[in-house]
Amino acid sequence: MNKIFSINYWFILAIFFVFTSCKATKKATVVDKKENSELEDLVSKLDHNSFHPEWFRAKAQMQAKMDGQGLSFTSTIISKNKELLWFNGKKFSIEGARFLMTPDSIFILNRMQRKYLSEEKDWVAQEYELPALIAEAIDLEYMQDIFIGNPILDIIPYTETELVEEEVLLRGKKAGYTSELMIDPNTMHTRYFQLSQGENLMTVNYSDYRMIEGNQPFAFRRDISIQRPGEGDIQVSILYDNIVINEEQNVKFNIPGNYSKM
Repeated sequence: MNKIFSINYWFILAIFFVFTSCKATKKATVVDKKENSELEDLVSKLDHNSFHPEWFRAKAQMQAKMDGQGLSFTSTIISKNKELLWFNGKKFSIEGARFLMTPDSIFILNRMQRKYLSEEKDWVAQEYELPALIAEAIDLEYMQDIFIGNPILDIIPYTETELVEEEVLLRGKKAGYTSELMIDPNTMHTRYFQLSQGENLMTVNYSDYRMIEGNQPFAFRRDISIQRPGEGDIQVSILYDNIVINEEQNVKFNIPGNYSKM
């Protein structure tokens, strides 16, 4: 049980949430001026339809496979738009960890080991020697977009588009990375987001769309995978429940005096 609440596990979770089924597609066509205008209109519409509640709260069941081990736990997720993201991890109703992110800092409580972390968000990129593009994306608003289900639109600008069956695939390239975003053009629902660098691949699939308060569509399921050549793959499934929006939440994150710094 200690492994699930280790510092490395929570940072891996946090990092790949930022980016978050491969599908065979036809060769992409670089867009001309007319197509570029259509692409810009589509991205603008996706941005306009993004969901940014002042407050967001949800319960979630999480299942993860990493380093050959299967793990499951529950979490409460709380977000205040552009101000904070808070979530915890529980196993058998025992809270093992809490995570808090603000615009400039990251905090973690490891209750199993009675330790805490309190650092500026740039520390993550330095500690794990992350590439500049990923370091740039460890940002509160991107994290909130992933948890709430908004498409990531501007880490790597989309420059190509194609029709795949009845859905639209957007693709962009930057600094050796390729990003893909598959959407349903009729509903503007995101189907998957994918980021790759060489043979390294991260994918987030969104499914089980249902309406929540105010006729807002929401993907109640996320399936996230990381493929790393030479290392074990990581897979996480998140099943949301009990979603509450625009109701102020009581966010608690106190560091006990007997906890030591990680």
